[in-house]
Amino acid sequence: SPVTLLVYHQRRLDEYEKVGRKSVFKTHYCRNQSLPCQQSPDRTLATESGPAPILNLISAVRSSPAVGIMRELKCRLRRETTVVATQSTMGTIEDIYHRVFPDPQSRPTFLIGTMSHNVWEVLADTSNYQLNKDDLQHVLTHGRVKQANYTVVTSGYFIDKLIECKDLNARRVDQSISLRFRLKTAVRAAVFGPMTALQGCNIGAIFDDEQWKVIGMALINEAWLIIRHDLPGAISREVVTKWVTGEIREKSGCAHSMLTDMMEGHNTDAEAVNGWFVKSGK
Repeated sequence: SPVTLLVYHQRRLDEYEKVGRKSVFKTHYCRNQSLPCQQSPDRTLATESGPAPILNLISAVRSSPAVGIMRELKCRLRRETTVVATQSTMGTIEDIYHRVFPDPQSRPTFLIGTMSHNVWEVLADTSNYQLNKDDLQHVLTHGRVKQANYTVVTSGYFIDKLIECKDLNARRVDQSISLRFRLKTAVRAAVFGPMTALQGCNIGAIFDDEQWKVIGMALINEAWLIIRHDLPGAISREVVTKWVTGEIREKSGCAHSMLTDMMEGHNTDAEAVNGWFVKSGK
């Protein structure tokens, strides 16, 4: 039977098979938020290496191991599989395309959510996909639901159910707005991550030293130049600078995740974010 699989921060793989017309998917989701689920006694736990195809893959891992996980699960993903990525930095999906699914005809449908902004968008043309409504609804609904014996064309239904999920507090946006959110997230990480990690300070103090301010402004300018090269006219340098200076004021007492990861001995995502900028710059 097709399964729904959740992969989250600790690389834990949880999945439940669809047993007949009853299914259940219940686990902790992205820092212990519980995903609404349908209760069912007919539950069968599948193994990570099981042969069952994965119908829905919800990925909430950091960007750095995402490519490896996709490669690990590739043999169980199908053209009709829907992959929901709840975290993304610029270039992660593109890297997955290049390294795991070079053939566009073999790619699953990718939906991407920028969690800090609670938005979702479709990253693939889903006009030819047939997703069974019954195979999706058990993941995202409360209580018993009426089973409907028909399919929906495109992944729009899946997006709608995600938007309705109260624990996600998500809304639909058009692609241009989502792109701005992704650019904003990438620029923050490209500037605040290395600046806080190298200085060992909170975000509000990264420009206190005049020499570090020069370095920070150079990072901002470099990020903007690369964005302009790949996406002409997408955003101005003034807007990028305003984003960064605004964040410094609003989050002056906050530490960036790259600094906390480094202090705790965890791998940082520097290679995922800044690596995309470096590769694009070449």
